[in-house]
Amino acid sequence: MKLTYVALLSITALLTVSCTPQVNSKVKPTQPETVKTPPAKLAPSLKLAPRAFGIFTSEERRTLGSVSVVTEKGQSYLEFSDAFKTDQGPELFVVLHRSTLPKSYKASDYVSLGPLQKLQGTQRYPIPDRVDLGEFYAVAIWSRKLNSTFGYAPLS
Repeated sequence: MKLTYVALLSITALLTVSCTPQVNSKVKPTQPETVKTPPAKLAPSLKLAPRAFGIFTSEERRTLGSVSVVTEKGQSYLEFSDAFKTDQGPELFVVLHRSTLPKSYKASDYVSLGPLQKLQGTQRYPIPDRVDLGEFYAVAIWSRKLNSTFGYAPLS
């Protein structure tokens, strides 16, 4: 009788252990993805337009910060954040580009909004009424003299 109980107890223990899922200690737990959101501080008279925000990515020179498309009193502007910063270079221009990754600058690929006003900080560029923002997917800091992209911000 004792042997029967010991046998049943052994079988139960074996089944319990074999049915327990094993944990692979070599698999690393995944980290939640960090999502960057645009700054919430906007003047009451400003509202965001479609394709309103982008974060600069350095290309050939260090370029940081973000850019927004804002509308005030019916006029659209490209507005750089206070955190915007890029390196010094010859003939720097702010352009709207038809590609999310501006590499080439044929006249049909971009619209220039003018020379870069300053290398860092908040600045604003009026967007001409003839420009359809739906056709442009990035803002770029472009050196016309070097024909190089210092940095760009895909718009979303």
